Amino acid sequence: MYLLYEHHKDPVAGLILATDMLLTSFFPGSPRINFKSAEDKALFELCKLQFKSINAKERTIDMDTYVWSFFGDAGRKVYDMIKASPLAAAGIKFEAVKDLAGQRKAGFIARPSTLDVNPADFFYQQAAPAASGPSKDTIKQQLAAYLSISQVELETATIVNLKKPYRAAALRLHPDRNNGDAKGMTELNYYWQAWQPFAAQN
Repeated sequence: MYLLYEHHKDPVAGLILATDMLLTSFFPGSPRINFKSAEDKALFELCKLQFKSINAKERTIDMDTYVWSFFGDAGRKVYDMIKASPLAAAGIKFEAVKDLAGQRKAGFIARPSTLDVNPADFFYQQAAPAASGPSKDTIKQQLAAYLSISQVELETATIVNLKKPYRAAALRLHPDRNNGDAKGMTELNYYWQAWQPFAAQN
């Protein structure tokens, strides 16, 4: 059984914005689960339990492709949980894949060349906004627009109160819902991170 994953990173701040995951019995090849194999069926069900242990607001599944998407740090949590669990010893193999959702829709997932994916990139350090970045007013204006709230609401809200509009915006702007265009989600996450020092003062 293979757990295929792809993380979508913010090229500016280096943060993982979302992680797509797919379970398959065959890789490379046509992605599907071999339910005739008791072992594959059991691993599939146990992995699904790990996926569902993540808060529903931090995950979604495309029922056409069975690709799971985890937002922000949730993908890394799932990866770490499964890697540290008996599932890894039971035969789950982890493979990084480029354009996972696109390849799944095409019906065949290829193994990337070693030059395409650096597994070490999956683990990352959160990057602080550069000191020479945009002003607080610019950050506030842009983030409020992405979150579909007023600048006054943004200014007075705590990070906890902002999580719901942030998740809604992340779902709306996810590349899989925008023909692979990650620009909106990249900018959302850049301004979200840039706002953190100001929100902490609320």
